[in-house]
Amino acid sequence: MASFAELDQLKAELDTLPPLSPDQEAGLLQESWLEWNYSSNALEGNSLTLSETRRLLRQDLTAPGKPLRDHLRIRHHDEAVRRLEEAVRDQRPLTETLVQELNQLLQGSPVLPPLAAPHPYQAAPASRRPSAQVLTPTGELFYFATPDQAPASLPDVVNWYQQELTQGSQHPVALAVGLHYRFLRLPPLQEEAYYHGPLARLLLNYGLLSRGYPITVVRATDRNHYYAALTVADSGNPEPLLRFLIDNVAAASQVRLQTATSEPPHETAYLDQKLAQLKKKLLGREDAIVLTWNLETQAKLYYYLLEEWLKDLQKQTARFDDLFVEKSFLLGYYEVTEGAPVIQTAPALAPLLESAAFVFNNASELLRQLSLGISWQAFRLRGHTFNLNLLVSFTFDDYGFQVQYQINELDEEDFYIVQPALTTTLHDSTYRDKYDLDHVAQLNHELATRLYNHLADAVPALAG
Repeated sequence: MASFAELDQLKAELDTLPPLSPDQEAGLLQESWLEWNYSSNALEGNSLTLSETRRLLRQDLTAPGKPLRDHLRIRHHDEAVRRLEEAVRDQRPLTETLVQELNQLLQGSPVLPPLAAPHPYQAAPASRRPSAQVLTPTGELFYFATPDQAPASLPDVVNWYQQELTQGSQHPVALAVGLHYRFLRLPPLQEEAYYHGPLARLLLNYGLLSRGYPITVVRATDRNHYYAALTVADSGNPEPLLRFLIDNVAAASQVRLQTATSEPPHETAYLDQKLAQLKKKLLGREDAIVLTWNLETQAKLYYYLLEEWLKDLQKQTARFDDLFVEKSFLLGYYEVTEGAPVIQTAPALAPLLESAAFVFNNASELLRQLSLGISWQAFRLRGHTFNLNLLVSFTFDDYGFQVQYQINELDEEDFYIVQPALTTTLHDSTYRDKYDLDHVAQLNHELATRLYNHLADAVPALAG
C-alpha cells in the first residue's frame, strides 16, 4: 500500500510539471472519462461493455440487444462527470445543491424501470458502524462515524466535509475517502438505488480533483475487492478500503506523470495536426454523418424536427380547407423489421401527433418510415367534384432520411392504403443535432404551391 507520504511525493512532482499540451490533456481526459463512465455503471450491473461504451460515447452507436435503459444511464453518467469537472474548474464548494444537481444528471429520465438485481453493496446497520478515529496498521489516521455520529442526511455529510476541510486535520485523500464512504452510508437520494454508488464515486473524485489529484476510477475488474473492502469497513476496520483507494490514487498519479513527461514523436504530432484539419473540414459539411439511426436519434428527430414539420405543414395547407366539404388525416408507421404498417386516421391532426410522440419515444424497434396523409374530400363544385390528397413520407436509413411526397385524387378508401415508396423527393438530409425550421417552412410552402398548381390544372376556368 502506498503511504500518504508517497502520495505527497507524487503530488509534488505533478505540481512542478508544466501543463499538459491540449492534445495530451484531451486524450487523458477522454480515456479517464471513458473508463469512469464504464466502470462506475458496470459496478451497478450495467450490461454495456467497455468497447460498447466507447462506441456509444464517441460514435453515438448503440449496442444491439442491450437495453435502452443501460445506454441512457451511461449517457447521463457522462453528463454528470462533465458537470463535476466544471464545478471543480469553477472552484464550486461542495454543497447540497451541487450533490442534488449531480444526482439529477445521473437519473436523467425519472421513468426508467429499476434493475432486477439488488444493489451489490448494502451498508451495515447502525450498530455495526465503526468508531470515529481509527489508527490503521500503516500509521495513518482515518475518520469514520460512530453509531451516534453517523450522518443521517445529506446536509450532515456536507457539513462534516466542510468542517474537516476548514480544520485541515485530515490528509486530502483520506478526506475524499471519508466523504465517499459517509455518503454511501446514507439512504439513497432516490427510490432507485442504482444511482447511489455512482454518485458516491463522483463525490470521491470531487474530493480528489478539488485538491489537485487526478481522476481516480474504481474499475469494474476490481468489483469484488472494492465491495469486500466496503463490507469490512462496516465492521469497523477501514484499512482495506483506505489501502484500496490510496493505491488507486497513486496509480492514477503515476499515469499522469508518465503522460506529462512523454513527448510524442514529431511524425505523430504532424499526423495529429493533419487529421485535426481533415476532421474540421469533414464535420463542417452539411452531408457529414453526425448521428446514426438508433432509438435515441429516433426520439430526438421527432422532438426536434418531425413534429414541428407536421404542424407547419398542417398550418400551411389549411388554406385549402374551405374549397372542400370534408378533410381527414392519416398517419402511418413502418418498422425496420418489415412488419405490417400501423395506420391511424382522424379528422384532426392533434391526436395523431400525440400518438406519434408516444411511438417515437417508446418504440422498442427502429422505424423505417413515417407517412402523413391529408385528404380533402369533395371539391365544392357541383358536377365537377373530386378529392385532393397530399401524402408526405419520411424514410429513415442508417445515416440520414429522405422526404418524398405525392399529390393525387384517389378516393378516400384507396388513399388510406399508404404507399411506402414515393417517387418525388422534396428533401434529403443526414441526422443532425439541430435542424433549420425556417427551411422546413420553405419546403412546406413549396408543397402548398404545388397543391395549388394541381388544383389549377383540375379546374382551369376557376383558377384563371
